Amino acid sequence: VLIFSSVWLTIVPFFIGVAFEAIAVVPLRTARNETPRYPLIQCWALGLVFLKIWTRCLLLGGFGDNIWRTRFERVINQGFLAMDLTFIFNDIVFPVLFTLGDFIIIPYFLARLLGVVLEVDYETKSLLVRYSFITFALLRLCIHALMNMSSIIRKLHNDIRDSRYLVGTELTNR
Repeated sequence: VLIFSSVWLTIVPFFIGVAFEAIAVVPLRTARNETPRYPLIQCWALGLVFLKIWTRCLLLGGFGDNIWRTRFERVINQGFLAMDLTFIFNDIVFPVLFTLGDFIIIPYFLARLLGVVLEVDYETKSLLVRYSFITFALLRLCIHALMNMSSIIRKLHNDIRDSRYLVGTELTNR
């Protein structure tokens, strides 16, 4: 339980805060010729606030039938003494850490690699790194929207096809 609480209350909020700082604060507030700084304690505190807001919204049911809500309710129903740490780490902590790590590590690595491959000056490398996080987040949002739109269109197509088949079957049966 101590390991879970230390990971959930230190690493996860820190990653959330760094991701928010890299996506929203640094591109908007830091001048183009300055190297961005990430105040670590401020990132952790901001991430802790966002984590608390996210868990409260999940538990209040603001997102409808959500798989995360059922996972959190299962942990709450287990209680403190009968806590299943393998379930908590495999179904809650690791997916959150991997998603946040994906939003932090991949854009940074790709921007640094692009700067080395293109052999650009320091200021251009800094701009690449600075705007890579927001570009990656927007790209992931667009991909998610396209995947959802694709599944909606596929479902609509299948519903139309099934209704035509049922109409044809009713005409044949009469």
